[in-house]
Amino acid sequence: MRPLTLFRTLIFSLLLIIATGLLGCATVGDQKNVLGEGDYERWLDMEKQIDSEPLAEEAANRGPAVTAEEFEELGDRYVRQGKTGMALLEYEKALRLKPHESILRYKMGIIYLKRDMINEALKAFEEVLSDNPKNALAHEGKGRVFLARGELDAAKESFQTAINLNPQSWQPYVFLGLVYDHKKQYISAINEYQKAIAINPASSTLLNNLGMSYYLKGDYQQAVDTLTEASQMVQVDPKTYNNLGLALGKAGKYEEALEAFKKGGDEAAAYNNLGCLYMGDGKYEEAIQSFEKAVENKAGFYPKAHENLIKARAALFSK
Repeated sequence: MRPLTLFRTLIFSLLLIIATGLLGCATVGDQKNVLGEGDYERWLDMEKQIDSEPLAEEAANRGPAVTAEEFEELGDRYVRQGKTGMALLEYEKALRLKPHESILRYKMGIIYLKRDMINEALKAFEEVLSDNPKNALAHEGKGRVFLARGELDAAKESFQTAINLNPQSWQPYVFLGLVYDHKKQYISAINEYQKAIAINPASSTLLNNLGMSYYLKGDYQQAVDTLTEASQMVQVDPKTYNNLGLALGKAGKYEEALEAFKKGGDEAAAYNNLGCLYMGDGKYEEAIQSFEKAVENKAGFYPKAHENLIKARAALFSK
């Protein structure tokens, strides 16, 4: 199997295993939300919406781009529209006019990461560092490349360097926390997430990651408390509710877990997730009832819940 790539596995790797209720019963792994866009926005000022005016029409009205700044602006617009391939072309045009413009190489490096072009990303960040060895963002970018490759010690070193250069940037602490999670060093991961939260306390994503480190450490009540706090913030990823459901289940609060799962998905998925919790705890009769409700609530046939139902019945009869 080829090395796990950052944007594919850390939502990476860190996609919720039971997030949609369609993946069935599985061993809980690193179930985090990952901050793939926050640092990108620091450079590109990316809004979270598509531009209202079509890009081609605006370009026609303004005339063709001729300066590095115009090519860069056009590339930024393509990024906002999700057209990262076109953005790369515009950034390359800008680089021909300003070959030592570090911001362009950094932007390209982030796009390469998003497109799983790991070697190209590393080259871009190294080119930034060749001009400025103390560029904290480029060190962070290199760390993300190493993390994608599974080279945890190298990733740790790069993220620590980024922190030393800019201790007020919260993103490197998050990625360093992910490194420690991969190493199963959960106390260290918790410390890094807490540092990030001290800088950026309004992020439900950071609280989610902190809560899941508590979960993986086996501190289920602390996980419940932290994930509950995350779920009460203004912007909440549905995975946070599912993570909260997992933690509540481990704390033996199954009814509350069900309600959390319902907020993270539809009712059928919630019952399927609850059934998985019961299965994991050896409560096969309760698991059977939950899987039956999942099948009943799903419009049409719910193959995964039906498959889990068969497993639960087999486990009950083999006791």
